[in-house]
Amino acid sequence: MFSLLFVGVQLHMDRQIALANQYHNRAETRSGTLSSFHGNPDLIGQHVRRFKRGSRPSYWTDELESTWKERIEAEGDVALGDLFRTEYRAQLQIVGFDNIHFQYERGFIDEDFWQNTRNKMKLIRSRIYARDLTQKIIKNML
Repeated sequence: MFSLLFVGVQLHMDRQIALANQYHNRAETRSGTLSSFHGNPDLIGQHVRRFKRGSRPSYWTDELESTWKERIEAEGDVALGDLFRTEYRAQLQIVGFDNIHFQYERGFIDEDFWQNTRNKMKLIRSRIYARDLTQKIIKNML
């Protein structure tokens, strides 16, 4: 009887570990893709050209337009490149935080690590340049 119970618990734990590994692997794949986008000047250039032709990202709002307008007018393509690199950086951070939260919820990450991660997330969200953009990206991802 106890051996069957042990086998059942072990199977459940193995399944949870496998799910966590799959989740982590998907997050790593997405992070690698986003990192390659972040560092790809040709792709950033394509975004800049589309933006200059009037195309805006799906998360774009009038508030973001007014936030970035002065900088874009002053710095041109440099500011636009920074805008899209900021977008990719925000997506990278979101994917990383999401993976850590998933691991924490499954009991694979301890409370101290999770609290430190939450504090970092709050700090990033508090930065004016990233707060609106990050919130729009999160909303767009859901």
